[in-house]
Amino acid sequence: MNDPDSAKNAVRFAWLNRSMNLCIYSLLDVGIHYHGWTPAQAARFLKLFGIRDAAVTAEIYRYITETPANYLKYYVGYLNFLDLKEEQQSLLGENFDLKSFHQKIHEREIVIASEAAVFSPGFCLPDPRAILPENSRNAVTFF
Repeated sequence: MNDPDSAKNAVRFAWLNRSMNLCIYSLLDVGIHYHGWTPAQAARFLKLFGIRDAAVTAEIYRYITETPANYLKYYVGYLNFLDLKEEQQSLLGENFDLKSFHQKIHEREIVIASEAAVFSPGFCLPDPRAILPENSRNAVTFF
């Protein structure tokens, strides 16, 4: 990877892959712990994202049932950081500096309240089927 664009693309791909995995596992957590999904329902959900191996889906299901809300807390916090970053970029425009943004977070000048969002009045857990394309919703029955 001597090409700077290739390295940049590889980093972007890794970031997108991690983001997608956090999202999928968070939605799966909601399905299992809030909607009561069985292993078969969780496997059907994972199949929509190309995860088809029975041993892999069983391991993911086991891990999520043993560690409730583990991915959810990370994903909610991640989304809060993204929102804050976008807000700062919009506010500061060309003066936005990513390194400075991270330094302020580490200095605790900026506070993230992801747990407050989860437990705020009126918050409800989404039905993971809501993210599916319209033509897929009827193809998979979760309940």
